[in-house]
Amino acid sequence: MRKNKALLLAIISGFLVAFSFIPFSPIIGLVALVPLWISLDQATSYKQAFLYSWITQFLLSLIGFHWIATTAHDFGYMPWSLSILVLLAFCCLVHLHFCVAALAHRYLQSKWNLNSVSSDLLKVICFFLAETYWPMIFPWNFGYTWLTSNFPLFQTAEIWGFTGISFLSILANLIFKQIVDLRSAGNIKQARNYVAIFLASFFAINLLGYGLKLSLPPFDQKLRVGVVQANIGNFDKIQAEHGAGFQEKIIEKYLALSRELISKQKEKVDFIVWPETAIPIAMEEWNRDNYLYKKVSYGMVQLKTPLISGSFLADSHTYNAAISMDAKGKIQDEYKKSLLLAFGETVPFTENHPDIQKQLKKLVPALSFFGKGPGAKPIDFLGQKMGVNICYEAIHPNFMTGYKNQGANVLINLTNDSWFGQTFEPYQHLYMTLARAIELRLPLIRSTNTGITTAIEASGEIKELSPIGKEWTGVFEINAHSKPPTSLYQKFAAYIPLILAALSALSILQLRRHNANNKAS
Repeated sequence: MRKNKALLLAIISGFLVAFSFIPFSPIIGLVALVPLWISLDQATSYKQAFLYSWITQFLLSLIGFHWIATTAHDFGYMPWSLSILVLLAFCCLVHLHFCVAALAHRYLQSKWNLNSVSSDLLKVICFFLAETYWPMIFPWNFGYTWLTSNFPLFQTAEIWGFTGISFLSILANLIFKQIVDLRSAGNIKQARNYVAIFLASFFAINLLGYGLKLSLPPFDQKLRVGVVQANIGNFDKIQAEHGAGFQEKIIEKYLALSRELISKQKEKVDFIVWPETAIPIAMEEWNRDNYLYKKVSYGMVQLKTPLISGSFLADSHTYNAAISMDAKGKIQDEYKKSLLLAFGETVPFTENHPDIQKQLKKLVPALSFFGKGPGAKPIDFLGQKMGVNICYEAIHPNFMTGYKNQGANVLINLTNDSWFGQTFEPYQHLYMTLARAIELRLPLIRSTNTGITTAIEASGEIKELSPIGKEWTGVFEINAHSKPPTSLYQKFAAYIPLILAALSALSILQLRRHNANNKAS
């Protein structure tokens, strides 16, 4: 009976964690781990601890990352039956850090014999460190969903990042776990004390976030940025990338939408942004006689408007890249994507094995093998330093911090989420990207092929969201600093998880010392 109850609790946690993901509520994340942690307290072996945590991670993966099946079907051309098997295999493994955390906690608890509070604080440390350092293709954490809420606590990301906000969410589970334990033991008064601790802490953190937003220095620049979402279908994009005759059609569509956008404006648009691989040819000096290169260049002359666009670059490798072009149709700067998406733009461990890549390409024609760029490098454009990044790169905070460290004052994200359909992924990817604006206190413009296109101010104000799966154009008025303030997160991003874990460990030591003194007296 006790084992069945523990299994049920693990299942409940799986659903709760999944529904703490975007597009649901971050409030759920404050209690999502409590049932799992209770089941781990009831586990009588490492095997049971592994099983309970595995069930939780499988269910949260199945719900939160259901779009993997859509990607396998649309991108990998797999039948739905095989795509679902890919999803199930993915769910079996993707969040095994839950199991690692559970096993680590059980081992350390057996060595140290901690009391209830200290044991739960050890769970916080184990689950937080596992979440932070476990290698994941899509490094999700409990912090991101807060950006979708009306609570200003997400503004504190400039101090400890969304990783730190995730830590606070996990820490809140300790408080609610203690409330459950105390009520079960009949200690209602102490349980009420924990309720008061949570409410006071939640209020204080939100007050801090509100104050941080108000303390931003005045902006000294305003940019009017046009964005074009052409909604190019997957078939057209793949054929264009292979030079199969769709290239001109795609370029003409972007130019037509750009002309329509500019014609509607009464005020000057400073520049236009097209999304990832919008120009499906190599925009290189050696390719300047290509008629499609000339079509893009002449289009900018007609529009009298500069452009930042996703494109390709090529030498001995082909690169997923971005270029900036002035209003005279001349390329000013370029960026080569540096963080490549595993199984989408590269296959791990095959980079130096072209024969293996050829065989994989035969099996999965949609696979690409791009060259790797040199890293985060801002583009000098229109007197600004623009941190142009491509798709997946924006969800890696340490990588994006490199742009700010090199003087970037505006972030431009170019993305194509067409492979994920009408699922949770476009929303999850969107807010993981927008999170960088708060951490670094930089405005960010996001241009996508099929949605969601938007922008976010350094203050955290999110602009209009484009629809998914439709053509759309818009102009965002963005405030910027010519010399952006340095955020605390920018300085200490790499160390913040270790600092938070160390402070928690010191708290455990202090609690052990306090309990030992009480027993001695």
